Amino acid sequence: MKWLCIFTEVNYYLESKEFRSCDQVCGSRGLLCTAEDHGFEDGKTLTIFQQLLGKKCMTGFNDTDEWNELGPSYANHPKGHELRGRCLAWKDIPKQINCKAKPLNPYVQRLCPCINGTKCLQYYSFSFF
Repeated sequence: MKWLCIFTEVNYYLESKEFRSCDQVCGSRGLLCTAEDHGFEDGKTLTIFQQLLGKKCMTGFNDTDEWNELGPSYANHPKGHELRGRCLAWKDIPKQINCKAKPLNPYVQRLCPCINGTKCLQYYSFSFF
């Protein structure tokens, strides 16, 4: 007997409360953070930001585009700050992210991939050869 598990659709949320992990963000909505199968391919991540923000975010400031443990995230700093309105850590995102990481900066909003869970079916595998 084998199991076939299918992930449900990923929904994305930009956290607006300070110092919360994606586990907490998704959990507050009755969802789970998906560390794998998050859908953060380089080109797609900026599109997800644009859909959530309703505008394009800025990129290309020093090394802020490169992946770090809090990525991907958005800089919602006060007016006049050099990082305000920038997408952060959206490039080269690994296949597995850290859903437990919390930003230490109150202006950094993590982009969290949340799912309802997985649907698993048990089935029998037959071999005729």
